[in-house]
Amino acid sequence: MKSQNKSLVVLAAIVLLLALPMAISAAAPSVRVDPGGTTVNGSASEWQVTPTDGTNPDWFSMTCTGGGGGGINCPGSEYGDLFLRYNCTSNSLFVLMYADRGYIYDQNDPADNWIKIAPTNSPAIQEGNAGWANLTNGMGYEAVLTKDGNSNAFVPGTSYTINFHSHMGGKTSGTGSTTVTLPRCDVPTAVSLRTLSASTKGGRSLPALPVLGVGMVALAAVVVVRRPRK
Repeated sequence: MKSQNKSLVVLAAIVLLLALPMAISAAAPSVRVDPGGTTVNGSASEWQVTPTDGTNPDWFSMTCTGGGGGGINCPGSEYGDLFLRYNCTSNSLFVLMYADRGYIYDQNDPADNWIKIAPTNSPAIQEGNAGWANLTNGMGYEAVLTKDGNSNAFVPGTSYTINFHSHMGGKTSGTGSTTVTLPRCDVPTAVSLRTLSASTKGGRSLPALPVLGVGMVALAAVVVVRRPRK
């Protein structure tokens, strides 16, 4: 090879298949952005109600009885599940309280079927109010909230303390006062890159580097390597 200085521009893409998705999941908002079509109509058909764990973007928490609050773990006290979506256009928080663990949702009990938002101790909405609909199959309720506990519009990216409550199987069931973090509507929830490519000065193209799958993130670094003169 002739002695010459060559500047080789190398475009490297690092796709993190394990560690980065886990970090993204941990930092993700606790409420799914409404994909569209969510309404309060007494039907849960637009909701994804399985699985009941963090791999389901609609799922937020199980509901527990016996004063155990909600969350992801209340052994022996699980009575139902809570699903949430947030509509960034209307600033509306959609709620599905679902009696899917073998207990019957007790309708016509507004004293126990309600949602409260701190700092107010009165229900922000309860059974019988506008924006509330019991499911026609008797398995729970849907509701929509548009104001926080101070009667102000919800703010994307903000955390609120909300208590989702119901009566199931003859007992109260709910989440207790739990933190609900709304999504940052101005921030994309996934990065989609199709191909990455580069060329050397001599016109030789480097192979394109595809990013496979929806939601995968690639970190690209441009490294300039100068070969020594021979």
